[in-house]
Amino acid sequence: MKNIFSLLLFILSFAPSFAQKLTDKQIEGYLEALKKEEIITEFGKDTYLKIINKEDKTFQQRFGSIHAISQFTKNQVPESLFKSRTSILGFLGVFELMRNIGSGADELVRLRELSEKMLGDNMFFKTEIEGDIKLNNPFSFLVIEQNLRPSKDKYRELATKLKAINLIDEKVYDELIVWLKKDQIKIIKDFGFFVYAARQTYFYDNYTALKATQF
Repeated sequence: MKNIFSLLLFILSFAPSFAQKLTDKQIEGYLEALKKEEIITEFGKDTYLKIINKEDKTFQQRFGSIHAISQFTKNQVPESLFKSRTSILGFLGVFELMRNIGSGADELVRLRELSEKMLGDNMFFKTEIEGDIKLNNPFSFLVIEQNLRPSKDKYRELATKLKAINLIDEKVYDELIVWLKKDQIKIIKDFGFFVYAARQTYFYDNYTALKATQF
């Protein structure tokens, strides 16, 4: 699991720019809207705010290994990326991944329990993980797949909610609906719904800067 986080953070740490830095008030508004829609809990909201404001001592004491990863992220990723829609979506995506993997393997129950503290009631629905997970072998994640068929309706509802609170725009919403036409996704490649939303949001929020780096 740590290798999954490391890969995600490695990708983010080399982001060339970030155009859309949110104010603290905007961040609070998005998190409050997510809590109202039961996508994140009060605990999840407070944890995110403490992490981005470097006040996460309680989180460090309870979940030391995850805290170490968050410290790595803060040292590598510019503040503008931390305070962004991409960051909020990515935060949810990490715990979505924990929920999915934790539901499919007894060895990862602790991570599933952590996701339950972070994610709201509308984030708990059946997912199916196909393949064997070996904690001591990070390459085992290469063959793990998630069966999207049982959860597509729920994910469509989530996409609609995210668009309604402006956490994603129309383009990302349309791409999520297309993405949900898949039946199987490889976790190591696609991660999940929220990480895909974060990736596409980053792309469109930084399209001009990203395009300029190609020349």
